[in-house]
Amino acid sequence: MDDLKVAGSSRIWTDICFCRDIIREGAIYKVNAKSNILIWNEPWVPTIPGFIPQSISTLTTPPPYLQSDMINFRSLSWKFDTLYSIFNAKTVTEIFKIQISSEDRHKTLVWSPSKSGLFSIKSAYLISNGNAHSGIIIRNEDGSITNAASYQHACLDSEAAECLAILDSCLMAQNLNISKAIFESENLNAITSICGASLNVYWPSSPLIDQIKRLWKGWPHWVFKFTPRSCNGVAHNLAKWASLCIFDGLVHVDSLPTNVFCDQGFPLVNFSN
Repeated sequence: MDDLKVAGSSRIWTDICFCRDIIREGAIYKVNAKSNILIWNEPWVPTIPGFIPQSISTLTTPPPYLQSDMINFRSLSWKFDTLYSIFNAKTVTEIFKIQISSEDRHKTLVWSPSKSGLFSIKSAYLISNGNAHSGIIIRNEDGSITNAASYQHACLDSEAAECLAILDSCLMAQNLNISKAIFESENLNAITSICGASLNVYWPSSPLIDQIKRLWKGWPHWVFKFTPRSCNGVAHNLAKWASLCIFDGLVHVDSLPTNVFCDQGFPLVNFSN
């Protein structure tokens, strides 16, 4: 990225040098447990300007932290206290949106706006971020709702939110010791990534797919399938209700709002023991 154009360079190299600054503006490092990213010098936070965070004003000099120093390796999660000792609350919120990959790579440079992690001009307008709520509805074989939940997450885009909803469902099924389950999602890329060998999701979602696959290995009778949104209205309405109420956690079946029940389709999870 830092090589300069010299006399006699080929036309291809000249064009690459011309686009280098544009590419540099969108290139960031993908976060994983072993990536030794220099947090003050290298781009790694995709939802802040310039991708490099700034320390809080009370620090006289930025501490010499590597990005890996802020990660709990066992749980692949961020160290809450460490982040708040270095960054302001807004920056910490943006860092929490980054899913930590389990890939065994020290550094991977990707193009932030692109779903594949590769440079693409036409995908430059696809960046989005924010908070999302998952909606989980569990029914038994006769269609009766037995369990429900909604969890709030910070995420980068709608695809990450769908992957988080699937992961929440898997963790809930595991806690309930549900051995046979059909997990349904409207995100075809997520389902094909879970069920196949290729990864079709936007790169920040790849750690979520990895976690789902690891859980699946312990529950061989689980099934993952695609379903259109029109067939999953209850779960979506539950997520909307939770978002309006800022609700996070398990929902008692008898306490489900009546406006949640307006579909005649299928829940996110059907199960039998």
